[in-house]
Amino acid sequence: MNLNLQKPINWNKVMRITAGQVLAVLVLGSTSFASSNSVLSPMVSLAANNSSLVQAAVSGTVTDAAGETLPGVSVVVKGTTNGTLTDANGRYTLNAPANATLVFTYIGYITQEVGANNRAMVNVTLAEAVTSLNEVVVTGYTTEQKKDIIGAVSIVNAEDLNATPTGNITSQLQGRSAGVTVSADGSLDGGAKVRIRGFGSFSGSEPLYVIDGVPVGGGRRGGTSSAVDNLNPNDIESMQVLKDAAAASIYGARAANGVVIITTKKGQAGTPKITAEAYYGTSYVSKNDFPDLLNAQEMGELYWKQLDGAYASTGNPAYLPGGASYKHDQYGSGATPVIPEYILAYNNGAKLGGAALEALRISDPATFARITDPANYNFAKSGLNQIVKSADTDWFDEIYNPAAATNIQLGARGGTQTGNYALSLNYMKRDNTSAKTNSFERYSLRANSTFNVRKNIRLGENIQVSYGEMNGDGNPGGAGPQTAWVMSPLIPVYDIMGNPASSAAPGLVNTNAPGRNQVTESWRNRFDKMTNYGIFGNVFGEVDIIKGLTARTSFGVNYTSRNEKDMTPITLEHAENTTLNQLNNQKNFFNQWTWTNTLNYGKTFGENHDFKFLLGTESIRSYGENLSATRTNISLALEDDPNFQVIDAATGAQTNSGSFSRSNLYSLFTRLDYAYAGKYLFNATVRRDESSKFSKANRVGYFPAAAIGWRISAEPFMQGLTFLNDLKLRASYGIIGNESGLPDENQYNVYVSNNGQGYPGMPDSYTLNSVANPTAKWEENTTTNIGLDATMFDNSVNFSIEVYNKQTKDLLVRNEAPVTGTNATQPYLNAGDMTNKGIDISLSKRGDIVEGFGYDLAATFSKYKNEVTRVLDNPLATIVGSGTRLNGSPSLTRVGDPIASFYGYKLDGFFNTQAEVDAFNATYNPDGTTTPWIPAEVGNWRLTDINGDKVINAEDRTIIGSPHPDFQMSFNAGLNYKNFDFSAFFFWNKGGQIFNLSRFNSDFNTFQFNRSARMLYESWTPELGNNAKLPKLNVLDSYSNSNVTDYYLESATYLRLKTLQLGYTIPNNLISKAGLDKVRVYVQAQNLFTAKSENTTVLDPDASLNGGDTSMGVINNTLPTPKQILFGISVGF
Repeated sequence: MNLNLQKPINWNKVMRITAGQVLAVLVLGSTSFASSNSVLSPMVSLAANNSSLVQAAVSGTVTDAAGETLPGVSVVVKGTTNGTLTDANGRYTLNAPANATLVFTYIGYITQEVGANNRAMVNVTLAEAVTSLNEVVVTGYTTEQKKDIIGAVSIVNAEDLNATPTGNITSQLQGRSAGVTVSADGSLDGGAKVRIRGFGSFSGSEPLYVIDGVPVGGGRRGGTSSAVDNLNPNDIESMQVLKDAAAASIYGARAANGVVIITTKKGQAGTPKITAEAYYGTSYVSKNDFPDLLNAQEMGELYWKQLDGAYASTGNPAYLPGGASYKHDQYGSGATPVIPEYILAYNNGAKLGGAALEALRISDPATFARITDPANYNFAKSGLNQIVKSADTDWFDEIYNPAAATNIQLGARGGTQTGNYALSLNYMKRDNTSAKTNSFERYSLRANSTFNVRKNIRLGENIQVSYGEMNGDGNPGGAGPQTAWVMSPLIPVYDIMGNPASSAAPGLVNTNAPGRNQVTESWRNRFDKMTNYGIFGNVFGEVDIIKGLTARTSFGVNYTSRNEKDMTPITLEHAENTTLNQLNNQKNFFNQWTWTNTLNYGKTFGENHDFKFLLGTESIRSYGENLSATRTNISLALEDDPNFQVIDAATGAQTNSGSFSRSNLYSLFTRLDYAYAGKYLFNATVRRDESSKFSKANRVGYFPAAAIGWRISAEPFMQGLTFLNDLKLRASYGIIGNESGLPDENQYNVYVSNNGQGYPGMPDSYTLNSVANPTAKWEENTTTNIGLDATMFDNSVNFSIEVYNKQTKDLLVRNEAPVTGTNATQPYLNAGDMTNKGIDISLSKRGDIVEGFGYDLAATFSKYKNEVTRVLDNPLATIVGSGTRLNGSPSLTRVGDPIASFYGYKLDGFFNTQAEVDAFNATYNPDGTTTPWIPAEVGNWRLTDINGDKVINAEDRTIIGSPHPDFQMSFNAGLNYKNFDFSAFFFWNKGGQIFNLSRFNSDFNTFQFNRSARMLYESWTPELGNNAKLPKLNVLDSYSNSNVTDYYLESATYLRLKTLQLGYTIPNNLISKAGLDKVRVYVQAQNLFTAKSENTTVLDPDASLNGGDTSMGVINNTLPTPKQILFGISVGF
């Protein structure tokens, strides 16, 4: 083989050369072939064909459809064993008869026969074979061909992942794998909540991530502190999702909720390949996505209608025009509301609103002129006299602004016969659409290499070093949207001197968070910073002991160190101000090492019996520390200087706290795979886990799994179905343990020091901080899975369908504290059982519309049904979700319903006439002592008597909805014509509901917040009747939003065009002279279109499953996933 290494080589294609071919060339010094029954035939031979025909040299180059050369293509004279391989530049030479037919074979490409026809030069272009059956995938400490997988394994295309330009792989998973549910949270790092086949635990159902063989925990930890959050998506070579016990049980205790296996890019032997990729774009929230809120004039009109409603409800003349209560601190007391010139000024320290100032303008012009004179303006703690003019502010428009998104990636891959390497450097930056001074930056460096120390010994490492920096307010995603919903339009962003204006004006907002000007709060917090250093990876060694037997050892580390600084400055412009500044510093680190040792043995006995055997051990040790320090009273001259924002610069009270955590997990595991004639498949797995989180009596768990498969297409009776390339039926059953969410110290009583409680002479002591539960044991997840896989029509169609039943018992959940007794934190106990039943379907089709015009279509469908079957062995026991300002939590988990169902009162229309009110009272309140919490009045809501006992009370609460979708679908369409490529990716979430808690603020008399247009125009009137959305307007109505009702529920159904991309690859003849292999440019849009229910006012329905698993779907003004327009370029040389 003539290797010309000066010409760029496509080393992805070099890797398609079989091990047998390489071994023959390097060891035997031969490039001839012998016939074989192998699917990789023809294999290397020791001798050439002894033909008596006259032969001559034939040469040529083999390329693919894009014109790139193909190394390692087998070229054989048909009907003989005479053949060779193309070299690293795709060239070949062999002796052949003048009339010979040459057969060109290459893995992943269609075999082609070409006649020599007396030619000395025969160049060939191979077409890619549309099949992935022989694709080798990682499935748990080993690899196997896709066609032989009999567990529930979904293969995710890395190119499809990177079509979603985000900094986090979790959000890229949405719609890419059937059975995987993803809910984004709009965070700058692009993270999301991932669930595989429903919810398997009360305490957290995060999947396990395995990156280059090193297992790491998943979930949204925040602060970009996990290895998953820090992983650069551009470094991913392949990804597999293990969904059932047969596939995932080899990973044991942390795999009960599924496993995501990620393999990063590795080097390849040959000339180095350099790639440079970059994109720049803009993220924005469209004004079409903003809720319909009131302007300044409409706010006044609403309040006047509410005053009229108060009179209609009570008959109190104080609520008539001219009455004592017919007024507003800003809009005055006239027959109609009047927008004042000023909304805030101070008179000798007394705060005056617009109505008082307008009255003063008439009664005492001199005083009015004095206190509104800019010369007397003072924005200081002493002698404060802030002057604020009225406005008509669109707070959504002020808070949300276009934000830049940047990504730059450099990569190098190469190697020799003695080793290979892959290097990458990435820079990513995201600015926040809701806070101009908030941004997230991440730098990451990856180095993967392998060294062939001997023919049978390999050493290597996969290491990533990352640095992340969150600048500005670390939680703008909550403050920004909430402020936009509630701030009064009368309030401007800045006062008359350009300082922050906010909620200090009387009668407007009248509360602290979220009643703060987020535009200026973000600027105040511009020096807040959170930095995160991460080191993740492993070093490994492999030894081929004998043929088929390989020993491997791997030592992995997952280290993160985070430093957070949060300065809380003094404020003057809010309704509730910060009067004493403070600085908080938090430092923590987490270190986890994983030592894994395996023996893999594979052998074929006879022609039909294929065995593979795996034996392994794994030890995982985790340790983390947290330290927090706070001190008040930094000099005002220094609080805005980042150089002095240190604890020692403050002089006030100082507090600190600290904690640590540690745990150990030791495991033994084994797996046996057997295949007969490639037709009957079987595997069995057993894993023994021992966790320090449980007491000694319950520390060890044994978790078995087994799977069988039948390749029906290999049966003789199927041979007539020529359209069918592969048909496989498979089934699996297994048990996996789970300790997810269990505190390390759950088995122990934990005491904390108490320094005498501040009393002189009182001795120090220790008090109980958390209660032990030494009887806690493993959760057990039992999964049954049946699947059917089909490949048809010359491998152009792939279809897979799976049905599953996943039962989890002995679910761990934190106990509720007794009414009497200790107030210490209660332990986790095994409190319940739960089932998830579902179906996953995937379908893909590839082909050509006409020659040169190809298409690639793929669709997925996922549906699961979740049901809680046991809680504390008591059918009446419940698990209550997180609380809100409403009475009672909107979320409840109980037997017979899905986890985190919505629980409250059902509305039954309105009382439209006095006759309806009288009839209701005659039945439900005959003696006036059983008045419901919403009084029976014309224009008020009616409540449904669920239990029929003629009393409306807490017993009438019921399940009113669920956050779980009916099903989810995705559709990906790709087109390619000559050098153009186009792709579109759609995602559809059907069913489920969102509990939109933002309605609590915008649709009722909650503080003095801004209100929705719905409240002004769709509250009950006699004309609207039951077509109204809200009860009659009444300024005294403080009850309609006091409890959980189904009014807060909105549909979570939506259809989103997630990705739309158009690319163009510049022809090689235009770039080759510049030494470039490939140049591609593209334009891309993200989240360009979202269709949702008219009733859905939440900013982003994609957040429907956000929150803790027992409180999910309760959404309070979360940050929406922005739209993006990006321009990118990819260069290879």
